[in-house]
Amino acid sequence: MSAIRVDEEGCLWVALWGAGAVRRYHPEGHLLHTLAVPAPHPTLVCLPPDTDRLFVTTAGTG
Repeated sequence: MSAIRVDEEGCLWVALWGAGAVRRYHPEGHLLHTLAVPAPHPTLVCLPPDTDRLFVTTAGTG
């Protein structure tokens, strides 16, 4: 499962369920960044306008 968002530069942000990471891809498809998150199941990336912040929601299982 993954959740994808597009930023103002046209880059894709992908939350990787089970991988504890969020990745940012260039519009041409190459990987730009991998950000580790302190939870194994990131679910959604939120890119609020007019800010340099990135919010990531996570889920627990069990």
